[in-house]
Amino acid sequence: MSIAIALAVMVAQAPPAPTVTLLQLPAETLSVEGHAANRDVLSRLQPAYVRILPSRLETSELQSCWTQAAATEGCMSRVLERMGSAAGEIVVTSWEKDGHLHWLCVGEGVRPFSAKEQRVVLGPLGDLYRDGESSVLHRAAGCMTYAAHQSGW
Repeated sequence: MSIAIALAVMVAQAPPAPTVTLLQLPAETLSVEGHAANRDVLSRLQPAYVRILPSRLETSELQSCWTQAAATEGCMSRVLERMGSAAGEIVVTSWEKDGHLHWLCVGEGVRPFSAKEQRVVLGPLGDLYRDGESSVLHRAAGCMTYAAHQSGW
């Protein structure tokens, strides 16, 4: 059996990527490049890392939490709970700082928040994949899956 056939068999037998339900909450100051980078990362994550479903929840109540301070994740978690979010339903906030794209991924709070895994710097906007595509995608997928776990996956 050739290596290509063996690899195809392994991929076909792999379990499907986990599904998250996503609310996107970019900072009002996120540039056009930042929005484009978010779209690009989210599209590259699918279907290998995660499958993303759009949330039906509104982001308006979450806007009041947007401070980029340490209390942001607690506020967002409480709002998600009040809004009746489902297990695996998360909010991803994004902003730019010093030319880098940052993400904060938050779930409802059934489980504890992990600042190290759920508050990440994806990379410089001018060259997002400078350190390699898989490095950026691993950080993004990790952020999202930790938040989904936080929300009771």
